[in-house]
Amino acid sequence: MATQPSPLRGLVRHASLWYSFVHAMVALVLVPLAVGSQVWELHDGMQPLAKGSSTTQALWAWVLAIGQGLSAASPTVLHQFIAAFSGCYYAVDFVLLFCDVHPLSWTHKAFFTLHHIFCFAGLTVPAFVQPSALDCTLAFVGFWLGEISNPPRCVVDLLQYQIDVQHDAWTRRNPSEKDARAGGPTQLVLMGRSYAIRSVKRQMISLTNTHVAMFIAFRFVGVHYFLKLVWPYAALECTRITGGVTLVLSLAAVVAMLQGATAASPIDEQQAKTDVVAPGETTVDANGRARDKKQK
Repeated sequence: MATQPSPLRGLVRHASLWYSFVHAMVALVLVPLAVGSQVWELHDGMQPLAKGSSTTQALWAWVLAIGQGLSAASPTVLHQFIAAFSGCYYAVDFVLLFCDVHPLSWTHKAFFTLHHIFCFAGLTVPAFVQPSALDCTLAFVGFWLGEISNPPRCVVDLLQYQIDVQHDAWTRRNPSEKDARAGGPTQLVLMGRSYAIRSVKRQMISLTNTHVAMFIAFRFVGVHYFLKLVWPYAALECTRITGGVTLVLSLAAVVAMLQGATAASPIDEQQAKTDVVAPGETTVDANGRARDKKQK
């Protein structure tokens, strides 16, 4: 039988999954607010653009003028709050990686270690160490591009956690090997309501596919953004280095994600056709895709 996680470890894992979801929502909601409010203030003091220029030229001139204004500005309190919140998230998740809270391989742990270190530095240095409103803005836009695909994955992780917990409870109520071979619960209880696990798993597959598509699309947007704006115009070398490394890691994740999605899709579609959760502990890999662990 698979080794059951301790109640404390399960509680910490559940809390970390919610923390990840809140972290993604902070990026999606507060980053546009922080960047937009400062850009709006600078826009009010800008001179009107020359007439007769094309739309592309006018837009590029506006972006450069905003960049010049940000170079002379300082990070706002909202900038610092976002940087501190995200820095805490990456620090806490870094510790949890090596406490076996999340069922990840050592390859994934090494990947996320690098990712978290560079994300932590890229977001906190321009906010606190070498204050720069320009680099904060560049880092936050990259942060937003990185997090926009994560809410669907977070929902999949939280649903999979509930499936695991309720399956473990069902196993404790049916301890005999004969009962275990019979299957598992067919309903998932969420906030007092029951849902067919077959339907939930289908929704999880749809959310996972949405996450994969958004992840890939916005990584290529990130490449263009980094080459056109971050590398040429960042004031701090730290922003260039951390942005470049996290971009390379993201592109490596795209390759791994495509390979994992290709291999796992037929399995997931087959699992979604049954109402019964297969016996044994399940996990969610780095791509947010539900998988069964091998029995020990």
